Amino acid sequence: MFKSYYNSVVSSARSARWSPWSLLQPQKVSRSIPVTMTSQGIDQDDIPMPLLQKFKTSGHPLYAVRKNREEYLRKSLEEKAKEARWKLSTVTSVEDIPTWPDYATQNELERQPAKKSKGLGLGSKVSIWQGDITKLDVDAIVNAANRSLLGGGGVDGAIHRMAGNKLLQECKILDGCDTGDAKISAGYLLPARYVIHTVGPIVRSCGRDGVPKESRQFLESCYLTCLEKAQQHNNKQRQRQENLARLEMKAANSTQTKEEGEEEEGCRGAEAEKGEAEKERKAVEMSTKGDERLKEERQGGVPDESDGAKVRKHEQKDEGQGDVEDGNATSPKATETDTEKEATKVIDKDGGDVSRREGVGVGAESRNVEESQPTRHPEEAAVESRGALESKPERHLQEAAIVPPEPLIQSIAFPCISTGIFGYPQEDAAHVALETVQKWLETNDKSDIERVVFCLFLDSDVEIYEEQLPKFFPLNGDQNERSEPEEKEKSEEPPS
Repeated sequence: MFKSYYNSVVSSARSARWSPWSLLQPQKVSRSIPVTMTSQGIDQDDIPMPLLQKFKTSGHPLYAVRKNREEYLRKSLEEKAKEARWKLSTVTSVEDIPTWPDYATQNELERQPAKKSKGLGLGSKVSIWQGDITKLDVDAIVNAANRSLLGGGGVDGAIHRMAGNKLLQECKILDGCDTGDAKISAGYLLPARYVIHTVGPIVRSCGRDGVPKESRQFLESCYLTCLEKAQQHNNKQRQRQENLARLEMKAANSTQTKEEGEEEEGCRGAEAEKGEAEKERKAVEMSTKGDERLKEERQGGVPDESDGAKVRKHEQKDEGQGDVEDGNATSPKATETDTEKEATKVIDKDGGDVSRREGVGVGAESRNVEESQPTRHPEEAAVESRGALESKPERHLQEAAIVPPEPLIQSIAFPCISTGIFGYPQEDAAHVALETVQKWLETNDKSDIERVVFCLFLDSDVEIYEEQLPKFFPLNGDQNERSEPEEKEKSEEPPS
C-alpha cells in the first residue's frame, strides 16, 4: 500500500516537472501592480484638483504629485536655483544659443548647398549646442529613459538627480513607457519646465544592411512622438485657457445682470418708500384730527348741534342696553370709555383702520416703520432664495471642473537618443534625428515649436552634426532657390 502511494506521488511530481531542488531556490513573489488611470486611458492632467482630494485620504500619491507639479511650474528660475542650490551663471538660456546659420557663421563652416531644396528657411528654428542638458533653460528637455521611467544611467540618471525626488514620484504614476513612445512630466528643480521621457531602441548588432529597419522606425517614432506630444500639450493648454476665459465672461455677465436687477429693485423700493411715506402722512393727519375731536368731547364742547345730538342719543342707547342685559346696570364711566373707544377709531380714505390712543404712540410708530418697509411677493422671494442656493454650487462646480492652464512648450532640446550603451551608431542616429525633425517642421510650419536644440556631449557628435546639418537645413537657401528656375529655363530653351 505504501509503495503504491509512493509511486503515485513520484509520477505526479514527474508529470508536473517538479524537483526537490526547487525548494532551495528563491521563490518568485507575484506583486499585484495597482491599476493606474494611465493604463485605463484616462489623462491624469484633465482631472481637477477638487476631485483629486479624494486620493489625499486614500494614500494615493496622485494628489500630492499634481499639487507639486502646479507649484513648480509656477516657480521662477531664481526660486529653483535657491532651492536646488545651483548658480544661475551655470545655466544657459535658449536665447544665448545661436541658431544654425549663426553657428555656421561663427565657426566659419563651408556653405555647401544641398542637392534638393528641402529645409529652406527652417535653419532659424534649429540649433546645436555642446554641454550638459540639465543646465539648459528651455521649455522642455527630452530624456532618453528606459521603459520603467524610474531612472538609470547616463542622461536619464543625470536628469533624475538634478530634478529631485518629486520627478521620481510623478514617473511612478506615469506607469512606464513603451519603446518609441513619449510621456511628459514637470521639470521640478531642473531649469527646464518640462521633461519629455522617451524610450529609444536597443541595437544589439548591425549586420551588412546596417541598423535593423525596426530599430530605425522606433528611433523615428521617438523624435516624432516627442514633437507631437509637445504640440498636443500646447493645444490642450489653449483649450483650458478658452474654458477659463469663458467662465470669467459668464461670471462677469452674471454680476452685470445682478447689478442691473439691484438697480431696478432700488428704483422700485424708492417708489414704494414714497408711497408708504405719503400713506403714513395721511394716517398721521387723520389721527391728529381724531385726537382733537376726542379732546373736544372730553371738555364738553360740541361744535355742531347735530354732533351733540348724535352723541346724546348714542349715550342714551348705551345706558338702555346696560340696564336691560341680565339686569346689570352700567355706570356712566363705562359708557364714557365705550364712546372713547369708538371715537378713537378713525377710518382713512384708503380703507385702513388706524386706532390712536393716548399713551400708545410708541406702538404706532413701530407699526408705521414696519409699514414703510417694501413688501415682496412670497413667490418672488422664494425664487430669489432658490436662485441664490443653486447659483453658488453651480458656479463652484464649474470652477472645480476647469483645470488651470500650464505654460506652453515653445523650445525643446534633444539628446542623442539610443546612442552609447544602447548601441545605435552615431552617424545613423544623427541622420534619423535630423531627417525626422526637418520633415515635422515642414509639415507643421504653424506649430508653436520655435526652437529645436540638439544637445551634444561628445566632440565626435559635434563633428557628425556639423557635417550632416547642411544636407537637411541648407545655409545658402536663397542661391539654391534661384538656381532651380534657371536650370528649368535652360532646359526649356530649344537647341540652336
